[in-house]
Parts: sequence; structure tokens; C-alpha cells
Amino acid sequence: MNDVMPRRGQDVVIGVDVGGTKIAAAIVDSRGEVSEHLISPTITTDPQSTLDSISTLIKEIIGKGKLEKKDIRGIGLGIPGLVDPIKGIGIASVNLQWQDVPVADELYKRLGIHCYIENDVRAAALGEIRYGKGKGLSNLIFLNIGTGVAAAIVLDGKIFRGQNGMAGEIGHAVVDIHGPRCKCGGYGCLEAIISGPAIIQRYQEKLSSDLSSASEFQSHQDNKEVTIQDLYQAAFQGEVFARQTVEEVSLYLANAIQFLSLAYDPQRIILGGGVAYASPFFLPYLLQAIERLAENSWVFRRLLNPDFIQITQLGVNSGILGAAALVP
Repeated sequence: MNDVMPRRGQDVVIGVDVGGTKIAAAIVDSRGEVSEHLISPTITTDPQSTLDSISTLIKEIIGKGKLEKKDIRGIGLGIPGLVDPIKGIGIASVNLQWQDVPVADELYKRLGIHCYIENDVRAAALGEIRYGKGKGLSNLIFLNIGTGVAAAIVLDGKIFRGQNGMAGEIGHAVVDIHGPRCKCGGYGCLEAIISGPAIIQRYQEKLSSDLSSASEFQSHQDNKEVTIQDLYQAAFQGEVFARQTVEEVSLYLANAIQFLSLAYDPQRIILGGGVAYASPFFLPYLLQAIERLAENSWVFRRLLNPDFIQITQLGVNSGILGAAALVP
């Protein structure tokens, strides 16, 4: 993150990444440099309170950056759930408890600055095109793997939404009919297997099934919560249950990437979200699984090249930069 303050009069935007538990926002200049990064809790008691918390954070950033309204080209917001970016409406968001909320209009009333909204994963894909590893590309897929799993599909430089705006909701595609229950109500959804919480749960179930094989790593974790970073580190060091978990999850993810690749034939697939950049060992395990699939399928093999699968370089600023990319 660059903490250099933008000059007064400079053409900047404000990017806002709205999550179910926290809101992150910052000033973003034309080069994609981020400053005045602030985070605040998301108030979800009702839509108006949430909008108030967003506008309060934005006002704080404007003041901290010593900006005037004329300096700000616009405000972009990445929002979880289904949105109408043309009308600026949050159609439905489970995380925010929203339904048909006129986000852009309400924030304009509070701030007097034009606001642009998009689904957070789709916004992140646009951020990759403008600032990240999608520069110069017109066809790509951004796959977000965190507490949830979803993809954003960019075809000919535009977000592909589908007939009902649901394109890319691959997290709720069933990949194992005997798999765990998903929060959507189904069983064996991709999200219920490869999301962060699902990966940890898979590991813990393996551990509880054979406590007699507990390793030194597991013993050290008895008094602390296991993280994705811990798990991949343990797998790399040879801990049996951690390695089994990581290899299984990597194969499910590799299959999902194969499906997306053959369906849309993108130039690149970019992976983001807390799971994707939690550990330097995430990508090597995934690429091993990809290679296994490619060995058995010349069709899939034709799509692959050394740069085909990438981890976002935007890291924790991915959501903010994606939101900033919404401002024309």
C-alpha cells in the first residue's frame, strides 16, 4: 500500500469494498496507487444504518486526504450479492440483509458524489483488467475463494452476467453428490468443499476420525484455531492429514478450473480471495492437480500455458481496486 497523499486537485476515485463484517475503503489514483486506507465495522441492523456507516467512512477518508468534492471523480463500491449496476440497486445480499436497496441514490444524497456499484467479485475482475494481471486481456475469469466461492467471467472486455444475472455462481454447482451440506441448502456444492471454512472443517474431521495419529503439528494446534496458512504449511512439512486435505481440495478446485476453462476458453484465470493468497504453497499444490488433469486430457492440455493460472497481485487491496475500477 502506498501512503503518499494525493495532491489537492488530483483526479482520484474512492474505492469501497463492502463486506458482511467490515468495510474497507481508500483513495485510488489513476495509476492504481492506494492511500488513506481505512477499515470500519459493517453495521447490518438495517439498510439505512449500513449506508450511514459507509458514508461516514468515506467522509473520514475525504477529510484525511484533504480532498474537495471536485477532486473526486466518483465512488465505486463492490457489494456482496446480486446488484443492478445500471440502476445502482442492491437487489439481494444475504450478508448485508439487503433487498432492493437504492445504494447509489442513497449515498449520493449523503455525499453529493456520484456512486457506482457492482457485485464484489465482478468488481475485482474489472480491477484485474485495469490494475492487475488482466491488463491487456479481453477474456478472463476471476475466481474468488474465501469464505464463499464465486467466479466473474469477462468476455470481449465485458462482464458476462447471464439471463438472470447469476453467471459465475459456480460455488453452488454440485461437485460431490455425497458431499457436505452447503449454506444454500444443497449437498456437495463447490463452496462447501473448497471455501476457507470448508477446508478447515475437512481437516478437523480427518483429525477427529483418528486421534491416535495426532502429529506434533496437531498437538501444537490444540489451544489455537487452525488457519489456512497453518494447514498449507503443515501439508508442505508432511503432516499426513493436512497433506490429504490440501491435495483433495486442490483436485476439486482443479476440476472447477477445468470446467470453467472448457466452457469459456479464457486467456487467463486469476485466483483471489483469502484462501488463494493465504499461503505460498497454495498455487504449487493446485498446479500439481491441474497437471494430473492435463495428463489425461489433451483437450484441456491445449488451453494451458505457463501464465494461464495466476494469483492476484493486488492482494488485500483487490476489493478496493476493483471498486475503484467501476468509476468511468
